[in-house]
Amino acid sequence: MEIIRAEAIQDVREKWMLLPTDKACLDLLIKGTWIYSCEIDLADFKKSLGKLLSYYPHLSGRLIESSYIEMNNEGVPLHLFAYENTPIEDIYKEKNPLDSYNPGISIAQLKKGKIAPLSIQLSKMSDGYLLSVHASHACLDGNSFYAFMKNWADIAQQQSIDPPLLNQQLIPQPVKLDKVQLLKEVKLKNWHKISWKFIAKAIVQQFQKSSKIESLFISNANLIAMRNAIKAHNGETYGRHVSLSSFVSKFSMHILNSSSNQNFRQISVVDIRQRIASLPETFVGNATAHSISPEFSNSQNLAEIAEKINQSLIDSFKNNGQELSDSVQLNSRAIELQIPYVPFDVEAMEGNNISSFYCNNLLKFPVYDVDFGSGKPIYVFPNDLKDQIKFWPSPKADEGVMVYFSGDLAKAIKKKSKNNEWFSTFLRTEFDSLLKKK
Repeated sequence: MEIIRAEAIQDVREKWMLLPTDKACLDLLIKGTWIYSCEIDLADFKKSLGKLLSYYPHLSGRLIESSYIEMNNEGVPLHLFAYENTPIEDIYKEKNPLDSYNPGISIAQLKKGKIAPLSIQLSKMSDGYLLSVHASHACLDGNSFYAFMKNWADIAQQQSIDPPLLNQQLIPQPVKLDKVQLLKEVKLKNWHKISWKFIAKAIVQQFQKSSKIESLFISNANLIAMRNAIKAHNGETYGRHVSLSSFVSKFSMHILNSSSNQNFRQISVVDIRQRIASLPETFVGNATAHSISPEFSNSQNLAEIAEKINQSLIDSFKNNGQELSDSVQLNSRAIELQIPYVPFDVEAMEGNNISSFYCNNLLKFPVYDVDFGSGKPIYVFPNDLKDQIKFWPSPKADEGVMVYFSGDLAKAIKKKSKNNEWFSTFLRTEFDSLLKKK
């Protein structure tokens, strides 16, 4: 193991304060695994990491009292291993490849300030390389994590990057309400209370090494047909997220054998960068909120569901994202005061009566653009955060997208036949229903 330090830190005494939403993520890690069939120049790899950490000094620092990171540049561990008799194809057979090739980050040691919030391992396989990166979710969200990796690759190729911005004051700060006032406010907004039993169960599930995951590949041809069918029905052309979200909602209702009068909602994870005026794309940290659709049922078609999801997103973005900003401020204060209320019904995502579909869209992130100079990765594993529904790029973006399901929804999918004939029939039925007159 080597310790890689930032080449230059402007002020070793500077602190990076954790906001309430960051502290809520202290027990979570974001894990990325990239597979390359090309050579990686080790000297350039290490040198570029040192340069990169100069832009991300909090990742080279140490956590103090679970409140802030002292940017003291104590460094990041880089593990180098050689698996000379292990070909790349064996990696795909691993039960848990995200953890098999990285010592990981001990949450207990992280909170004590003993280790960095970042762990990296580069493994030389018999016919390529595997790069595994683990980072504390308290320091980076999905946008920041994959931007970090893309910036690393660009620096390795001696390309300029847009300097990351580590300014926590740009995020909407917790609203100044006491516990009584906050409870009144969240109830007025119809926020949902989470039981402590459910919270305890969720924590246990998050640390389980294996949980049921089911996947679904949606080809670009089917995605285009889907969007065209929706447009033919109501004249609107929706973006990829809205189209996919409406489809997986309809798909999930079918899987759950829902009745025509049972109501559902769709929740979209929203990156608030550039949606809130104060927050640029280069902001580093946790910067997400949620858009919650109106209720819909299985009796409604894809176009009708898409219209509701799209409108909820439009409403969220109005007035420079004021609705999103307000939600972040309330949520941050609720975390501070340990009031278990959130904007949507989390408990409805699990159990025998699922009625919420939570979609995290990672398609915009440059996961397949992490090229250190010799070539792009041939495969990138999705992170293992327990999103109920996750949209993930396929190795060849022009072929389609991957959808991953977890939790009880994944279990329900497992029970249902997913052969190509069944899925094609489902698609054809849904598309045909859209082409009929209203």
